[in-house]
Amino acid sequence: WQANGIASIAVRNRGPCIVRFKSKEQQQVVMRNGHLVFDNKPVIVKEWTDEATLVKHDVDTVPIWAKLHDLELKFWGTESMTKICKKIGVFVKPDHVTQQCSYLSYARVMLEVKVGREFSNSISFIDEKGNSHRVMVTYDWVPSRCNCCKGLGHVLNDCRSHGEEVQGKPKHRRPAAKHNAMRNPIPQGTKSKVLQVSGHKPF
Repeated sequence: WQANGIASIAVRNRGPCIVRFKSKEQQQVVMRNGHLVFDNKPVIVKEWTDEATLVKHDVDTVPIWAKLHDLELKFWGTESMTKICKKIGVFVKPDHVTQQCSYLSYARVMLEVKVGREFSNSISFIDEKGNSHRVMVTYDWVPSRCNCCKGLGHVLNDCRSHGEEVQGKPKHRRPAAKHNAMRNPIPQGTKSKVLQVSGHKPF
């Protein structure tokens, strides 16, 4: 973040924070990048205007990082990735290592996904020769939405607002689960998605 030319950050207990840049040019570079991630979690960025408020707005889609394990190299192109990933979300871009094809155990890609949806732990597809393929999928982080306050990043049992509403006493909250690339909150038995994909040159 220091490389982005940030001068200061004003934070609140909840809701948006205000980021001041050292120059307008550095601010515009960050805005043009579109999707920002901090600690493997998406950061929603909006430019400040005279009409802007510090009210937290509802978010319907967020970017996440997904790993497609043991995906054959011929499917590491933009066209193939777009088709393979569309059952989970919208393909945005590969990470630098995947783009350079320097680590081939998995392809790591950014996807734009709907908040509150189920996340498949595998994707099945058929190539142009009729061969079936099944790719295991893990996620660096998946979005969760609270049914009480509608906020992101926690569920009902961990919601402070929900605890305050129960007989006026804070409700005991379990520690929030930590997600990593190999342990994901994916329902068991989630059905695989089947589609047809043609092989292309890597990125």
